[in-house]
Amino acid sequence: MKLNALILLFFVTSIHKSYGQFTYDEYIADLMDQKNISSVRIQEYNIKSDTLNKQSESKFRFDSLGRIFFSSKETSYSFTSDSVIYDKKGNYKTIYKSREKNKLHEKIAIIYDDKNEIELINYYLYTAPNQNTLYNNISFSKKIENDEITTKYFDVKSGIQQEFHFNKQGLLVKEVKQQKAYLYYSHFEYEYANIESSSPSDHVFENICVLQTNRFYIDVLNGRNAFTNRKDLLGKVKRFGEKGKLLETYDYKYDEKGNLIEKITEKTSEDDTIKRAISIYKLDKHNSMIQQKYTFPNGRSKVYNLEYEYTYDNNNNWIKRVEYRRGEKREVIEREIKYKKN
Repeated sequence: MKLNALILLFFVTSIHKSYGQFTYDEYIADLMDQKNISSVRIQEYNIKSDTLNKQSESKFRFDSLGRIFFSSKETSYSFTSDSVIYDKKGNYKTIYKSREKNKLHEKIAIIYDDKNEIELINYYLYTAPNQNTLYNNISFSKKIENDEITTKYFDVKSGIQQEFHFNKQGLLVKEVKQQKAYLYYSHFEYEYANIESSSPSDHVFENICVLQTNRFYIDVLNGRNAFTNRKDLLGKVKRFGEKGKLLETYDYKYDEKGNLIEKITEKTSEDDTIKRAISIYKLDKHNSMIQQKYTFPNGRSKVYNLEYEYTYDNNNNWIKRVEYRRGEKREVIEREIKYKKN
């Protein structure tokens, strides 16, 4: 489990796996020489009574630039897929999403202005084959700039107002979403442990952040890094209530390779009591977590130990990973990687 790819998933529940081009997949994040890969098939198994039980199968297809243009995941009870069309500047132009095989469920179309910034996002639902209807859209409202921060405002057809604050490097430092009619309010602020490169002039980072928060990625930072080759790391995340009260704080520490090794969570209750929890991670030479020590707010600690066994191909990509817990084989991941012919 690559921890530097999962840090924001704690906002949703706890560590869990996410799949697909628009939800960021941890099992393709470490692929070597991705531009020379044509496709990847991932099969996950758990083991009970020495029997392999298939849990899921995921597929990814890459274009000549190493970008994913198709991904899918199938389990015994569900199927999802994403297909993407890029424009000439490398932006996401159209995304097709399915919940059943050979049946389109949703289409997302993104329109950019002459400065390559998002102008409009349209969401369509398919009511029949080759027939869809517009059910929601997000439109650019205004932009305010100063020497340090650029703020972009968007209006959602359903009544939500969104604002995104970017620093000079194009990194998201504040995000606010609210809908007064339904008393909905969301406010996050981000600080960074490191900033690897300066902001590009084509607004790609800003565009992806807007798309991520509107049902593209769960992981607001690492999903973007995976598809733009940046290595920025979050140092702190804060979540605020509507009246500016700090509700949650997440602090992150990393090793020299950029892997998460410690996470401190502080949550403020209604009576202003702060509950603090600490997770400390130990990784192996493959950057996979082999130990997690979790200290609960009451001071009690619990340690989880894992071991991994890898099999590699001739391109130094692992094609099989076996997970052991307490000495017992518990999970097997197989990756079938097909390379492009030279």
